[in-house]
Amino acid sequence: TQGEPIRPLPEQVVKDAISLWLLIVAVVLCAWVVNSLRPNPLPWLRQGDDLRLAALVSAGPFSEISAPAVVSLGEAVRIFENGDATFVDAREADFYLIGHIPRAQSLPREGFVEVFPQLSGQWRKDSSLVLYCSEVDCPDSLIVAKALMRLGYGKVKVFSGGWQEWTAADLPQEP
Repeated sequence: TQGEPIRPLPEQVVKDAISLWLLIVAVVLCAWVVNSLRPNPLPWLRQGDDLRLAALVSAGPFSEISAPAVVSLGEAVRIFENGDATFVDAREADFYLIGHIPRAQSLPREGFVEVFPQLSGQWRKDSSLVLYCSEVDCPDSLIVAKALMRLGYGKVKVFSGGWQEWTAADLPQEP
């Protein structure tokens, strides 16, 4: 009620609260130490697919993966016409559905973790793959290419001009 003075907490409640807080700090500290000593420490926060893909690209003894070869529009057209490689579209799936290089397979960076297992059964480790995304400044094809290289695919190239350069040259497209 109004006018009554606020009574201080009983001394035992304050001691219990401090003990509980110290226990929580001790448990978190122990967990941190144990996790730090693991060969592959667990992340403290849940990682999204992008972070897991980035970790895959940079993890392990092969973290110094060389950049994949870059092919020009002319080389991409020659490879396409000769059927020398599988083209892989690293753009988001919605863009792939709107239009893509004929016979290209969709392996979006955003959905790599989910889509890769479905496609990997169709490719051999020595398959020639040419990745592309939207345009020159799009990093998706390089990220996916490095992930594939990390997974043991050795013949991976990136068509840097991407979909923008392909369509500007009025080359074949599939919806």
